[in-house]
Amino acid sequence: MPRVLIVEDDESSRESLRAALEDAGYTVVVAADGEAALALYLEADVVVTDLVMEPIDGLQLIEKLRRGSPQLQTILVTAHANAAVERRARRAGAFALLPKPIDLDALERALQAALAS
Repeated sequence: MPRVLIVEDDESSRESLRAALEDAGYTVVVAADGEAALALYLEADVVVTDLVMEPIDGLQLIEKLRRGSPQLQTILVTAHANAAVERRARRAGAFALLPKPIDLDALERALQAALAS
């Protein structure tokens, strides 16, 4: 079963994503912030992370994860999606950028593509 690490500081969003992905057949690990994610990412096949978090934001987290595990795919989710954020996400090494609120079908497609790459 594919393992997904969800990094989301909003507990309600984190738990909703966890439930939806578990229902879809994924094994899910969660982290409330980027620092916690750095201790858990080796347990994941793909990481889904929010952009706006403290003390490490989603882009900084992706850069750190890619340095530690270049093959690990990451999906950035944000309520602040625009062309500039998308460019920054690509430069950081994000596999995909999805807007919030998250369309679960789009997330599932992004996860499948990330896992297949």
